[in-house]
Amino acid sequence: MPKRIKKILSRIAGFLSGTPKTPGPEIPEALSRVQTGSTPGQLLREIEQLQKTNRLLSGRAGKLHEYSRKLETLHQVSIRLQNCNSPRALRSQLIEEICGILRFDRCAFLEVDAQTLRLTVSQAYGFEPGKWENLSIPYPAAAFQNLFRNSALLFFASPEKIPDSQTRQILQQIQARRFLFGLLGAPTPVNLPLAGEENFRELLANLNPDLYGGVGTGLEKLQQHLREYLSSDIFYVGGYLFMDYKSSSRRFTRYDIKILEMLLRTAGMLHQNLQMREQLKAFFIRAEKDALTDHLTGLFNYRYFIQELHREFDRARRHGSPFVLLMLDVDYFKFYNDAFGHPAGDLVLKKLAKLLQKNTRISDTVARYGGEEFVTICPELGKEGGMRIAEKLCRIVAAAPFPKEAEFSHQKITISIGVAAYPDDAASAEELVRRADIALYEAKQNGRNRVRLYREGKEERDA
Repeated sequence: MPKRIKKILSRIAGFLSGTPKTPGPEIPEALSRVQTGSTPGQLLREIEQLQKTNRLLSGRAGKLHEYSRKLETLHQVSIRLQNCNSPRALRSQLIEEICGILRFDRCAFLEVDAQTLRLTVSQAYGFEPGKWENLSIPYPAAAFQNLFRNSALLFFASPEKIPDSQTRQILQQIQARRFLFGLLGAPTPVNLPLAGEENFRELLANLNPDLYGGVGTGLEKLQQHLREYLSSDIFYVGGYLFMDYKSSSRRFTRYDIKILEMLLRTAGMLHQNLQMREQLKAFFIRAEKDALTDHLTGLFNYRYFIQELHREFDRARRHGSPFVLLMLDVDYFKFYNDAFGHPAGDLVLKKLAKLLQKNTRISDTVARYGGEEFVTICPELGKEGGMRIAEKLCRIVAAAPFPKEAEFSHQKITISIGVAAYPDDAASAEELVRRADIALYEAKQNGRNRVRLYREGKEERDA
């Protein structure tokens, strides 16, 4: 029996025995009335009321304890979700928490297909094999946005409440009764300020100072791409969660729904941040690749070649190792362009780029130098090794078929290559480029479709 009731009964017993005491402030008003003339029947009724109140308070204290426990569980789950490093990992962790900690029997994540505007199940727990893999329901974006305008979690007492007949049929197929449907994400765009002029420049400078300080990267174009990423409706909706109990006897309490909605809002923000991080990472990789890649051939461009040449030159000088530079040019390419047009010439350059990539080493750097000129940096090779690679490339290109060769006055597409080596031929990167170019000029002067090593003393092209 609670101590409070025992104390009251002790005082009542004292009063009935003729030894009344002055009521203390802790004794209820009902006891004071007993001392001033209450009958034994009234006294018993007061005691029953006190016991009922005590039971009520004990029940509420139990509920508060349960609510406190659930809030602590929510806190721990949020911490585990914060440790996820990708959107998919977060979704998997969230499904595991919903079914493991919150004890839902089934949970499925429905992903938005932006092309077909349908929801498809990409991750699920508690479903029989084959019951969810091919599920697909219509996704009217505007209707869903309106549905989740005021809440991240909706309760459906029955599939019959669903207006779309196809969706209703799918829910009946998986034997859904009462279920919850939640939004993982934000219903409206909240990150567009990132694409503003000042914020964008600060973001770019922090994420990639080299790219920000580079020449010709097109900051306005990058900002436009970023705004397109951040304004996509699909970007703000990470997907939707279906949750239910298999047993019809289990019920969703109002407080459980509130707890789960709090979890979904927290998970939605975390998911959106992870998704934005992946989008920004892809965006900057693409931007940096665009800044360093020749768009026609897919090879590295002149800018990257110069950077890589200086890096290789510094590395070779530190370690005392050799490397060679091949500079090559397509023979009679101007005549080919004049005869068949630039589109045909572009096809020749694309195919040549593929041949060069395929027939050089992984450690070699192949780049487009400009126009029909290409360069290849070959680390750890001396003059003899450089000559072998150059002669092999000449043979492969001469044997490969190219468009419209039969109609070409020179009959075949061929290349000429000049080879210069460090440390034998040059003491600086700029000098190495100049001497490889001199060797290339000599190859073309001596009949084309051939390789020439730089020869000391040939400091200028012959007129």
